[in-house]
Amino acid sequence: MNKNVIASITACTLILTSGCADTSTKRTDAASSHSISANTAQHSTTNMEKNDGVNKELSSHQLPKLSIKWECGDCAHNEKIIPLIEQEYKNQALAKGYVISNNEVAEVAITGFRQRNPGMRVMFGFMAGSDSLSTRITFRGKELVAQGHTGAAGRGMNFLCEYVTNQAIEQIILNI
Repeated sequence: MNKNVIASITACTLILTSGCADTSTKRTDAASSHSISANTAQHSTTNMEKNDGVNKELSSHQLPKLSIKWECGDCAHNEKIIPLIEQEYKNQALAKGYVISNNEVAEVAITGFRQRNPGMRVMFGFMAGSDSLSTRITFRGKELVAQGHTGAAGRGMNFLCEYVTNQAIEQIILNI
């Protein structure tokens, strides 16, 4: 290719990807094309939760229902994310032999979110940046973190919701 064609392609790429700036307040390492981490912090509690004078305990093979909210400051909110997480939570719970209980709630805060434009993701893959999703789960006095990011062209926010939800379920199961 001659230098003018290469310069034109480079200019088009820069113009098209300029709208893909990071909109999250907490961004994970974009150098890795795929990274998931899960951490736990704070103090341990018993299997019983006292709320308004009523003891709540999950029976065998039950998971708490989720109460999800956005807490990522200025990040662009996508109204599809919370229903995706809720549906994935139900699907994964059933696949693992669990049911969702109405007796206990795990609070989930979306603390970081960035989504590439889907067209840019498909056309330019990792050059369009990365998608990221970070959550903080508060369950029985513990704070659990489930987060992930991907720069792969074929893996968008549906993949991340599935992956982060899996991390959340695994941590909740460990803390029941």
